[in-house]
Amino acid sequence: MNLLFASGVCIIEDNKLLLLKQKADRWGPPAGHAEEGESLIATAIAIRETKEETGLNISITGLIQAMYIKKSDEVGYVACFYAAEILGNKEISLQEEEVEEYIWAQKEEIEQDKYILRDKLLKTVFLKAFNESTSPIDTFNIVTKENS
Repeated sequence: MNLLFASGVCIIEDNKLLLLKQKADRWGPPAGHAEEGESLIATAIAIRETKEETGLNISITGLIQAMYIKKSDEVGYVACFYAAEILGNKEISLQEEEVEEYIWAQKEEIEQDKYILRDKLLKTVFLKAFNESTSPIDTFNIVTKENS
């Protein structure tokens, strides 16, 4: 099985969650897949993808959810969703190749399914983020035979 790594961030400002609209008319957080050499645990993916997609510099403040997603018998994802805060300039500059627009969504809008999300599982992640249900980043570890 091919195992891929992905992560995303939930940024909440003034009780609103940052959502990005992708070209497929679906909404989601800043997120992406690991590039060679990036550590899922070190949150490099989430920080890099957020910078690329929004122009924002962020700091990861906690782990919201870690999960394994089986896409098929051949492909699976380990995905982590982090809580984050914006560092410095809060002006958003979208990566036009991947993102059409952004909004700041209220918790009630997420609960009422106002936006079509990229994946249904995101609703649970977003509601946990609004409820500040986070764990320390080191809660999730990947262990290899060399260090077990």
